[in-house]
Amino acid sequence: MLHRPFPIHSFIHSFIHSFIHSFIHSFIHSFIHSFIHSFIHSFIHSFIHSFIHSFIHSFIHSFIHSFIHSFIHSFIHSFIHSFIHSFIHSFIHSFIHSFIHSFIHSFIHSFIHSFIHSFIHSFIHSFIHSFIHSFIHSFIHSFIHSFIHSFIHSFIHSFIHSFIHSILFPHFFTQ
Repeated sequence: MLHRPFPIHSFIHSFIHSFIHSFIHSFIHSFIHSFIHSFIHSFIHSFIHSFIHSFIHSFIHSFIHSFIHSFIHSFIHSFIHSFIHSFIHSFIHSFIHSFIHSFIHSFIHSFIHSFIHSFIHSFIHSFIHSFIHSFIHSFIHSFIHSFIHSFIHSFIHSFIHSFIHSILFPHFFTQ
């Protein structure tokens, strides 16, 4: 019976191929997910924060400023001007900060997750693939080898036995 060693080359090749494929797939998926999640989260967070901050800041600033100037005209004008200026400044600052923080956090998390997932998946897949391939190949080879050996041995043995029997006892075969 011929035994084939465990195919290390096949295992390594399968592992590397599976790991790269799995890692790229997981990485792209998690990168897109992180980016979209971070963008939406940052946008909503920044918008709410900026709106509240700008509104309060604008209201206080406008109220104090309008007290000194004419109440109606100045209040409306300065409130709108100050609100827009404050909102834009606050929104951009908050959005950039929140987006960067959220994106980096979720990206690192998903990168680690996809790396671990890919490594484990690839290792298991490659090990099972190589082991099963080796086992099936060895089993089929052994089975065929044993079958042929047994068949030939049995055939020769039976033939010789019948031949000798026919020579020694010809009357059994002539009846």
